[in-house]
Amino acid sequence: MKRAAAEKIVRTIWGACRELNPLLDLVHESSADQPCDEMERKFYRQHIGKVIAIMSIDVLGPILKEHPDLAPKELAHGHEDSGL
Repeated sequence: MKRAAAEKIVRTIWGACRELNPLLDLVHESSADQPCDEMERKFYRQHIGKVIAIMSIDVLGPILKEHPDLAPKELAHGHEDSGL
């Protein structure tokens, strides 16, 4: 893949993963104001997790294999706040 396209895809997918990751916490909340019941919570966590995994592993994986220098700093250094 040409570098310019790879850069745009990495930037966009990485941003999307960072936006989706907090949703896992949202549906996992166990307060009195729960956004959903236990069955819904499992459903949404499973499917949001799948979306993040597909984008980060299946889409970004091959691109970063070809262009390893495009890996976001958080991913390259394995920080906990990476969003993935």
